[in-house]
Amino acid sequence: MSSATYSSTLSAPDAIDPVEARWAADAIASLARQLDPESIVGVILKRSQRELASLVNNKNHDAESKPRMRFAA
Repeated sequence: MSSATYSSTLSAPDAIDPVEARWAADAIASLARQLDPESIVGVILKRSQRELASLVNNKNHDAESKPRMRFAA
């Protein structure tokens, strides 16, 4: 599947599903806890978990901070 085809099938607001991203972040955090925190794999997993959590937090923040449209009467 080309990137043009893939990008046209997803709309921007729906590109990140917060429920799936939260699940993935939790799953990665669970794996990272089983590893030595100083191992390269542990470091990479923790970084990935933080990135996913950041996406979820940004998505929630964006939804809360969007201004409401007002129409003149």
